[in-house]
Amino acid sequence: MEAQATEVRVEKVVEFAEDLLLNVAGAWERCSLDQKQRLQQLLFPAGVEYADGVYRTQQTSLLFNGLPAKASRDERFGSATGNRTRV
Repeated sequence: MEAQATEVRVEKVVEFAEDLLLNVAGAWERCSLDQKQRLQQLLFPAGVEYADGVYRTQQTSLLFNGLPAKASRDERFGSATGNRTRV
């Protein structure tokens, strides 16, 4: 019985995390000031810098470490059949 309850809680946590990461702006709007500060710290652990009209951060949040790097131009082309030839 405890394993089932744990499984349900894990599913809820994963569902919440997916919703948060897919709609950070919406989550930001729903947050209280305290929650916004915690969310900002989670997303930008080293803070945010602003210089020359550009916002940047020196450290990537661990939430995004598992995402693949941006694909190069050659990697974006292909077909559903697996053909990797540029179009």
